[in-house]
Order: sequence, then structure tokens, then C-alpha cells
Amino acid sequence: MEITEVKVRLWSDQRLRALVTVVFDDSFVVRNIKVIEGRDGKLFVAMPSRRMSDGRYGDIAHPITRDFRRQMESSILGAYLEECEHVRRNPEYASGQPRRGHHDFEDFDMGPDGDEPTDDLASRH
Repeated sequence: MEITEVKVRLWSDQRLRALVTVVFDDSFVVRNIKVIEGRDGKLFVAMPSRRMSDGRYGDIAHPITRDFRRQMESSILGAYLEECEHVRRNPEYASGQPRRGHHDFEDFDMGPDGDEPTDDLASRH
């Protein structure tokens, strides 16, 4: 499976730094992957998740193998850092709009109101 596109939308809310959409083999998309700044200041990738009946969170989609997880994390964090550098060099771009790729789908699934991510990071990490 090949990662054919990574779209990054920078975000700044508590520790959430970006929402990411990843396209695989130009055929399958996963939205709402998060780039989060940990309490230690290091970035990590959190897969889309949903709150379970017991209050814990469970991933909706995630890599199964360690190698593919590393490949995804590397691609996502690389695209995030590239987007941060692009905004740093082009302050007028900082409108929050992701640069468009060749896919014609809605960039990000947001919360019911269309303005917030769907889960509470503070309760997860």
C-alpha cells in the first residue's frame, strides 16, 4: 500500500497542532489523523478515534504493522513540518486553508458544527 497524498491543516488548540488527511493508492482516504504535541514537547500522530461506552477511546482506523506505522508517521510528520515551513516563509498563506492536491474530496471531517475536531484531546492524553 502506498501513501499517495498527505494534506495538512494546521491547527492550534491546546496540544493539537494539525489535522491530516491521508490518501492511499489514490483509492482510499483516512481523515482526522491528528498531529499532537505531547507534554514533553515531542510531536506524535494520533489516529482517528471514537469514545467507547466505557469512556475510553478506540482507534477507528490504524496501521497494523510496525513498519507501516513508521512509514505513515514519517510521511505525516514530514508533511506537517513542510507545511509549518511554508507558512513561516509565506505569512499571507496562514489563512488555515490547506494547499490543494489533485483529489476532489472534502478536506477534513470536522465536528457536528463544522468548526471543532470531534473528540477531546485533553481526556485522551
